[in-house]
Amino acid sequence: SPYLTKVSSSSLAIYTNPIIPSSVFSLRFVAAQPEEGTVYLIDGSGRQIGIHKTKIDLGENIIKMNAPQASGIYMIQLHLENGDVVTNKLMVH
Repeated sequence: SPYLTKVSSSSLAIYTNPIIPSSVFSLRFVAAQPEEGTVYLIDGSGRQIGIHKTKIDLGENIIKMNAPQASGIYMIQLHLENGDVVTNKLMVH
């Protein structure tokens, strides 16, 4: 099932990945219910360098975000109200 209630990193797709610095990327996922969510952008040392609060709709969701200015490997974490956390890797270069 693609729903986030069964969490895996493949539940959170990132396009385009890898990406060039300061460009826009999209997160795509399917949600089992409408709720609030927060996307965290985390750098290689574990610091949160970006936070994006969003309203999540039932079904497919696409969230557009700006890529960091510095090259590197970043973690994207989607935290949902129900406690689910979905993580995927973003490569910037």
